[in-house]
Amino acid sequence: MRPSAREAVVGKIFENEQVKIDGRNFVKCIFKDVELAFAGEDAFGFDECEMLGARLILIGAAHRTAVCLSMLYQSNKGFASNIEEMFSAIRRGTRSPETGA
Repeated sequence: MRPSAREAVVGKIFENEQVKIDGRNFVKCIFKDVELAFAGEDAFGFDECEMLGARLILIGAAHRTAVCLSMLYQSNKGFASNIEEMFSAIRRGTRSPETGA
């Protein structure tokens, strides 16, 4: 992801819609029954937001990355343990030196 100045979105209520989150920093927003769409193009942030029925979906490059990881994981070519390590780093909230995650 390329570094950028994030667009600030403050105090907005999103309801029953798809919200693209790349490159945006949401502050004190409310998300009701929304899809948070992440394309993998830029970082994002949520500060003091309420999530009421929000769900993350992957689109574009982020979706293609998820499909690739799934294919590699299922391939029986030795990638499963590497991918498991990536998800362990995600669960711990740490950065993995191999993945930058």
